[in-house]
Amino acid sequence: MPIVRVDTKGKEVDLKKWSRRIAFISTALVAGGVVEFFVGDQAIGLLVVMLGGALSSIWNLADD
Repeated sequence: MPIVRVDTKGKEVDLKKWSRRIAFISTALVAGGVVEFFVGDQAIGLLVVMLGGALSSIWNLADD
């Protein structure tokens, strides 16, 4: 059974739109980092890929 989050007034909290935004931002960061790794500076590319992974991990921890 899924967990349903409610606010202080008892209304259901919709986190789907925020989850999708974070997923798109994380995907864009990782994809941009891969491109930067192969086209430009490898260190910056790795850093951007790690930032995308860190963002999605932080959102996963905050969402629990």
